[in-house]
Amino acid sequence: MAATTAAILPMAIQTPLPVENVSTGKGPINAGNSGGTLPGGLRHDGFDLRQVERIGRVAIYEKTKGTYRGWEIILIRKRPGRQLPDGKHIPAREQYPSSAEWGIRGWTAMSLANAKRQFDKLVRRHEKSI
Repeated sequence: MAATTAAILPMAIQTPLPVENVSTGKGPINAGNSGGTLPGGLRHDGFDLRQVERIGRVAIYEKTKGTYRGWEIILIRKRPGRQLPDGKHIPAREQYPSSAEWGIRGWTAMSLANAKRQFDKLVRRHEKSI
């Protein structure tokens, strides 16, 4: 097999972070929680999510459905309040990462030990914003 040189391989294009979700704060994860912090218990797509630990904007949620059990490690997004075109005001709130942000602001672990390792790493990385 011939050696591959960097000149032959295309450069990886850096993907920008996804555009902010323009939801009204009533998405499936944070329904009815506009103006507040993420609750300790959530329900989404038939899954129950229970907050296990949180430091600042970093949290671990246990995710269960039937016999499935996993953990989600998330960076909580703080959304500013805003005025809608119809004059309705949406208060500032916290938001769970969207599916499009998975791998950027949310990760899945299949054991609590692995979830804790990722959580601790994120807490260290984001300690200045905590």
